[in-house]
Amino acid sequence: MSTLERLKILTKKLVADGYAKNQKELAKKLGYTESSFSQILNGHVNFPNTLKHKLKELDNSININWLITGEGPMTIEEMPNQPQDRDIILVPVLNLDSRGGFNFNAIVDAPEYIVSYMPFNKAVAMDGDFVLTVYGDSMAPRYPSGSRILVRPIPMWQEYIEFGTPHVLDLMDERRLLKIIDKGSDKSHFLLRSLNPEYQANEINKSIIRRVFRVLASISLESLI
Repeated sequence: MSTLERLKILTKKLVADGYAKNQKELAKKLGYTESSFSQILNGHVNFPNTLKHKLKELDNSININWLITGEGPMTIEEMPNQPQDRDIILVPVLNLDSRGGFNFNAIVDAPEYIVSYMPFNKAVAMDGDFVLTVYGDSMAPRYPSGSRILVRPIPMWQEYIEFGTPHVLDLMDERRLLKIIDKGSDKSHFLLRSLNPEYQANEINKSIIRRVFRVLASISLESLI
């Protein structure tokens, strides 16, 4: 079954569950005209990367990993061993990686999608947070290669950012760097530091930064086994 076939099934389910009266109203709620949404469903245009986020906003129980890859059930509620504690939130684990060093990421120019979910206490995580995998050893031992980090977007990072703390920087050249951010030599630069003393600090121009995420917590390799 293809992604489009699963999208058609999901569309019918959303209408049946009362999220919209019909496909036309559903298309409008997702930000499309009936015609443009039909073109997506029929494969006449490429599947928009933003559509999965719009579907998730409409119905938070949708398992986007099922939609994109066919793995797992259609909804989170159908997943086995889901925590029932009201103080627990399921945070999506994305297919993307973050680099401790300055090399390019293993995954570049690829659609973001959810590969799984991890439970966190609501005192730590909130809606909009997600989990990335760390590669490279420049941020060891706190963030060893293969471990995972819980991150939160900083929408106004240009106006204020907390220096001396770990962040993930999403750069224009598709790199995602995990570094300690400090004040640069001028207002146009950040100084990026590693935790591993074998790696030197480097300055980066703010103009090549697309997004910044604050690191909230790390999940060790041992806890993933």
